[in-house]
Amino acid sequence: MKPNFTTRCAAALLLGAAASQAFAEDDRAPHRGSFRSATTAVQFSVSPPLRDIEVKPPPDEDLGFFGSLMIDPDPPGKVRMGPQDRDGSVQSVRGPVLIPPPIANFNVGVGTANPPDPVGDVGPNHYVRMSNASFQIFDKVTGASVFGPANINTLFTGFGGPCETENAGDPIVLYDQLADRWLLTQFSDSTGPTFHNCVALSQTSDPTGAYFRWAFNTPVFPDYPKYGIWPNAYLISTRELGNNAIGAYAIDRAQMLAGNPNPTLVQFAVTVDEFSGDGLLPSDLDGNTPPPTGAPAYYVGAMDDGGPYGAAQDALSLWEFDIDFATPSNSTFELVNVIPISPYDTIFPCNGRACIPVPGVLTPVDILSYRQRPMNRAAYRNYGSYESIVTNQSVEAAPALAGMRWWEIRNPGADAVLYQDSTYAPGVSDGIHRWMGSAAQDGSGNLALGFSAASTSLFPSVGYTARLESDPLNEMAQGEGSFVTGGGSRTGTTVRWGDYTSMNIDPVDDCTFWFVNMFFATTGSQWTLRAGSFRFPDCGDPNLGISLLPLDQRVCAGTNAEFLIEAHGYNGFISATDLVVDAPAGGVVMLTSSTIDPVPGMAGLDIDTTSVVAGSYEVGVTGSSMSPVLSRSRAVGLTVDTAVPAGPGLVSPADASVGQSIGPLLSWAAVEQAQTYVVEVATDSGFAGIIFTSAALTDTSLQLPSILDTGTTYYWRVRSDNACGAGVNSAVSSFTTRFAPGVCAMGDAIQTAFSDDVESGTNGWTTDPASGNTWTRSTDRPNSGSFSWLAVDIPSASQQRLISPPIAIPATGSSATLRFDHDVNMEPNTATTCWDGGFVEISTNNGTSWDILTESSQLEDFYVGPIPSGEPAYCGTRPYRTASFDLAPFGGQTVRLRFSAITDTSVGLAPLGWFVDDIRVESCQFDVLIFKDGFEN
Repeated sequence: MKPNFTTRCAAALLLGAAASQAFAEDDRAPHRGSFRSATTAVQFSVSPPLRDIEVKPPPDEDLGFFGSLMIDPDPPGKVRMGPQDRDGSVQSVRGPVLIPPPIANFNVGVGTANPPDPVGDVGPNHYVRMSNASFQIFDKVTGASVFGPANINTLFTGFGGPCETENAGDPIVLYDQLADRWLLTQFSDSTGPTFHNCVALSQTSDPTGAYFRWAFNTPVFPDYPKYGIWPNAYLISTRELGNNAIGAYAIDRAQMLAGNPNPTLVQFAVTVDEFSGDGLLPSDLDGNTPPPTGAPAYYVGAMDDGGPYGAAQDALSLWEFDIDFATPSNSTFELVNVIPISPYDTIFPCNGRACIPVPGVLTPVDILSYRQRPMNRAAYRNYGSYESIVTNQSVEAAPALAGMRWWEIRNPGADAVLYQDSTYAPGVSDGIHRWMGSAAQDGSGNLALGFSAASTSLFPSVGYTARLESDPLNEMAQGEGSFVTGGGSRTGTTVRWGDYTSMNIDPVDDCTFWFVNMFFATTGSQWTLRAGSFRFPDCGDPNLGISLLPLDQRVCAGTNAEFLIEAHGYNGFISATDLVVDAPAGGVVMLTSSTIDPVPGMAGLDIDTTSVVAGSYEVGVTGSSMSPVLSRSRAVGLTVDTAVPAGPGLVSPADASVGQSIGPLLSWAAVEQAQTYVVEVATDSGFAGIIFTSAALTDTSLQLPSILDTGTTYYWRVRSDNACGAGVNSAVSSFTTRFAPGVCAMGDAIQTAFSDDVESGTNGWTTDPASGNTWTRSTDRPNSGSFSWLAVDIPSASQQRLISPPIAIPATGSSATLRFDHDVNMEPNTATTCWDGGFVEISTNNGTSWDILTESSQLEDFYVGPIPSGEPAYCGTRPYRTASFDLAPFGGQTVRLRFSAITDTSVGLAPLGWFVDDIRVESCQFDVLIFKDGFEN
């Protein structure tokens, strides 16, 4: 019997969106932006034709950090940084070289501003490039310059005020395809006390003609502004300096197009937290088809559970901006969806911003991944049968290797589907870092991603990759193209790279991709910007696309697996499409219709799994048409379980083990047909006193949070579940946590592996010759005796490191502990974040590499929060306390310890700093009959 079509399709749509977390009205209240105000422009004028304005040429000298400040906001918010995930969705090799070569390919500017902020867009006849802090207009066919290069404030000649007198940068240029107009913007300088977004909108399609010009005030400095075009508004997002917020703005587009001197500006502020990260991207419309009537504008954010904002999961946050220009206070800006993504890691092992190695110079360049925000643009399209947003973010794709996570969100809103989610990182195979990307789709559903590429043997270069709509999901299957191979690296200590780029679509054919990015023609301080284009030859032809939702599902045998098949038509394709289904052996296929006519359309698919053997399978659907003759396929995942899973075997800690940390790592054996595992910890073997229950886990290990008491016996078990239901619990295992630092069990005695009270010289301690080192034996604030170590919190950038002599950690006895007393005077940021700070590292290879002793190893006196580069640290002002760290994982090894004090370029607390005294490494020796006073139990 065929299922009812309407009911069946609704069920499949719900399954397709099941992974996202839409919010009911009552749930959304804590995740709304605050309505700030509705204002108008503070200045307006109409310019003469740009071609008639005298060019203000960019300066020739090295501009260094652009603007009056180095705009580098530090990560605020909750910071107990979680474990760094390994990327769960990596494309590690390039596809075969099928991608077309460049069409246009020419240099579009040079400069020395730091960072460059390259951005561009393409219109019917021109390509407009902007950067810090100039712009230039080109004939897009010949590459000939038709205006500039000129300072951006040339646009505001005769305007008056900071928009004319300042040339502050962070520009954005957008071609408004619906209106055939050009939008060019920059902000005013960061010194204040008033701040402006300076906006110029061409009166015609000619970017060298006259412009309407406005200055809009912002309450705080609007750093990193990103713009988007929406039918009713020009959208803006900013990272606001001074109030720990994200700014969301909408300017009445109709009023601006009409040259209204006072267009309405609606403002919201979003608190920086796990859902907003360090910034949100506004949706930017591509193509001639607007969103559905009345659709809200969308803003997209990125979440990392190992990042500095306390995210509970790796996810995308999706926000809706409902704008009511008639009654602005009725407008809303709210989080409507949290969309889980495959695990990823945005925290790259940088030294500050120095991350990506390049040839010939000592200073690596910035990856910008740790900012936890997607990269320009959030490119939106309405294909008729579905809506789509694509964007990307630089990530650590493999240890110390950069890649780009890219996403496609379909049908944004409460029922959004994460249709594609993949990290492009062929560097896993070829050693080349790829980062600083921008993504867009053409009118035929093909997707392109531009990027920077570099390694220790490849100068930073500009490349691109792409996938056809018909390619396998999550794969850039068309290989790579190159716009330019770099000829040099940047000299000096400057590390900033790009900050953003842009991939755009030519409005003439809705097919040609245009990308701009930076490179160095020769080693030095002057960068060059390259713009290039390419096009897939079949773009624009009538085309068929097939989608199958959900993308993955799991059922218990005997339950129907339910899917929704959708046929999409591009460029006028409407032909009848016949469907063929490839199902697992034993599966019985039921289609609501074997033909979709006309396209676009949909059909329901059920697969009876009663006779399917347990396992993971692909379900494939092929759609074929006769006019034109086309065949398109799509495959998704299906897992069939046939019984509830057995109880897992517990692996570690061993049953009845002692000396465990208060946050031990629990592990167990995988179980056949298990989908998830749930861990329980209790104070009794009957589990009447359960103190911890995990979420459903897919891994076979769990690092417990440090919630257990010392010297206490605990019991734990694991249950495995799957689509057939909850399995049985494992056997119960017990472990006993270690005694508190400085306490040994009856019959045991303290064993000292290392002790230094700092009274008798340096005793083998050394300092690293890193920048600004001030570690010295000081008499200012000893904890005991007359001396302690001191690293001064200086008001300049430093990485001060104090390194211990080799220390042999005992292999026998109970767990070793590092203990020291310290007095902290390091510049804080908030109650849970630090501007300057100190942390402890350990090396097991005599200092060749170092690992931070993180919060999971802390037993007493926990870190306050992260410093700007992400490391957890002590900061603030407070007297001596005893800190202790668990060194059990290093038993039997010889280690070195390193006390690292990190300071920034601003205020310090000199002459004070981090005082460290009475450093010791201790453990308990079993069955010793003579006790040391103070350590008996």
